Amino acid sequence: TQSELEKVAIEKGMYKDTFSFTNHWCTLQKDDFTERVFNPLKANMTDSEISSGYVSDAYNTAYKGGLCYGMSAISVLIHNGELTPSDLQEGAETLYDVTLTDDVDALISYYNSIQVYKAVEHAIIVAPSMLSKEEHTDMFLDCAARCKEKGTYFMACISSAKSGTHAMVGMDEQFGNWTFNGISYDTCILTYDSNSVQKDTKESIFSDKTCIYINSETKQYCVPAYDLTSENGGVLLDASDDDSLLTYRAPIRG
Repeated sequence: TQSELEKVAIEKGMYKDTFSFTNHWCTLQKDDFTERVFNPLKANMTDSEISSGYVSDAYNTAYKGGLCYGMSAISVLIHNGELTPSDLQEGAETLYDVTLTDDVDALISYYNSIQVYKAVEHAIIVAPSMLSKEEHTDMFLDCAARCKEKGTYFMACISSAKSGTHAMVGMDEQFGNWTFNGISYDTCILTYDSNSVQKDTKESIFSDKTCIYINSETKQYCVPAYDLTSENGGVLLDASDDDSLLTYRAPIRG
């Protein structure tokens, strides 16, 4: 049965502007990756980016860390009208229609690698690291409020012992009362999480547990699926509705 939150998520484009398959390590052969992701990426890099070892970061991210950033970025761009499903695969009417092929994985891997560019890394990792915990929470609340008004998706990056650094899509914001481990939260940021998988079909699924719950007064937060809380060192890293970061030197209309 669908939860109330899942019903809202579906209204906001879940199972339409999201992938049907889940997060995975890059499936391309290494030489294929070099030709289709690595070389175009490197061609767009400055000398200082190349000498700083940013290129090898692209490899490690795709093959050891998974493709959550690329999958989330594409979902945001599709929902926000910057890309169309047929840009990824001919004949696809929704992102959910897209099947996993080498062509599609090359594109996902490329978008996944955009985070290694210096300007993007600075915006999503370096600048937010200067903020206090409360400022991080406010960043998520403010971004979610702006996007709810615009009807857009945004990038939501989190970090915990269980999830590592992980990117999800912020889809909507709802208000109510949720309690986890004795702490009450009044705000829920609905997320599309590419890690969330239906056990039998192995397809992507919405989960209440991957949503971000926030107490707007105390600034406490949690993401139950990842045991991430403001009390145990979990971090709401970055919420960004600046889509130009997602199309930075990108392969399609970048």
